[in-house]
Amino acid sequence: MLTILLVTVAVVLAVVSLITSRRPSSPASIITGAISVFIGLLSVAYSFVTGQGIFWIISALVFLLTVVALIVSIIAKTRSVANATPPTAITQSSQTNGLALASVIVVWFGAVVGVILGHIALSQVKRSGEQGRGLALTAVIAGWTLIGVSILTGVILILLSLSAPSYRY
Repeated sequence: MLTILLVTVAVVLAVVSLITSRRPSSPASIITGAISVFIGLLSVAYSFVTGQGIFWIISALVFLLTVVALIVSIIAKTRSVANATPPTAITQSSQTNGLALASVIVVWFGAVVGVILGHIALSQVKRSGEQGRGLALTAVIAGWTLIGVSILTGVILILLSLSAPSYRY
């Protein structure tokens, strides 16, 4: 029952992310997309751990759908920023870049997505003069650190499993 609820929420948020990606001024599409990816991943993990075979496959497909929705939202957001008329002189804006804020939030749930958002936010901040460079740098640094720690942990676990004695009965 929980798997069905998680899958439904992930799909609804992915659709909301796709719908709101048409509004160039709102970072809501990227935030809802990131949340849908997290909930999709949670549904995959839950259905896998509980051994629900068919729900595991459905959850995996929904997770892929949410990742695609997030990527489409990011592309739509970057295109809307790229199509905007550039300022004649770079001025310091008092507005914080929404993508930089989203990247700091998302990096703790999905390091790879957070790093991608952080790099996109850095280029937007540089181009537009908005505030948020520190937020974007935080997301990039934290994301790459989390990715490195994850890889290192995986290698250590593999080496430990290879060095453990095997018992055959």
